[in-house]
Amino acid sequence: MQAAAQGQAWFAASGDMGAYDCGNYSSIGVDYPASDPNVTAVGGTTLRLTGNGAISSETGWSMSGGGLSGIFAQPWFATGPGVADPSSNGKRQLADVALDSDPATGYPIYFNGSWSEYGGTSFAAPQWAAIFALVNGAHGAAIGAAGPNLYALANGTLAQSYPAFNDITIGLNGYYQAGADWDYVTGWGSPQVWNLVQDFM
Repeated sequence: MQAAAQGQAWFAASGDMGAYDCGNYSSIGVDYPASDPNVTAVGGTTLRLTGNGAISSETGWSMSGGGLSGIFAQPWFATGPGVADPSSNGKRQLADVALDSDPATGYPIYFNGSWSEYGGTSFAAPQWAAIFALVNGAHGAAIGAAGPNLYALANGTLAQSYPAFNDITIGLNGYYQAGADWDYVTGWGSPQVWNLVQDFM
C-alpha cells in the first residue's frame, strides 16, 4: 500500500497452474502477491510468430493463473468492459494483463553449455516492469501505480490514442475462458508496447 501511495508500479506473476494456482486441483485459487490490489497480476499467453516476426496467433495459455481472490476486495479502479461477469463476487479479479508465457513458445535460455526454451508467468511479469520503465522514461516522470493507469486506459477513462492491448479472446485456464475485453486468463491482453508508451506520453 505504501509503495502504491508513492506511485510505484509493481508486477507479479499470476501463476502457472491455471485456475488452480494454490496447488490443489480440487479447488480454484489464485497466487499472492499477484492477488494484492496494489500489484498488477501478469497472466500468460501462447504466442506464435511468422517467419518475419509478426504475430501469427496469440491465445490464452492453458496454465495462466487467474481467478478470484478469497481475501482481497475488488479495487475501485477495476472497471471496464468484461470486468463484471457472472463469476464476479466483489473480490479482486485477476489477471490484469498478460504476455507470452507458454514454454512451448517461450524464451531461449543458454545454461550449462546448451540452449533450452523456458516459459512461465515469471518471465512475463518482469517484462511488464521493464515496459513500465519505458513508459516512465518517455513520460519524463513516474506515472504512478500500474493498475489504476492500465484500467483507465482500457476502460476509456484515460484517452487511448493508440490501441494499447492485443485483446486475447481464445483460451481456457482449466476453469475460466478468455473472451473479448477483460478476462480472467489474460486480463486486458498483451501489450502493443510502442502504442502503450505513446498513450502515456
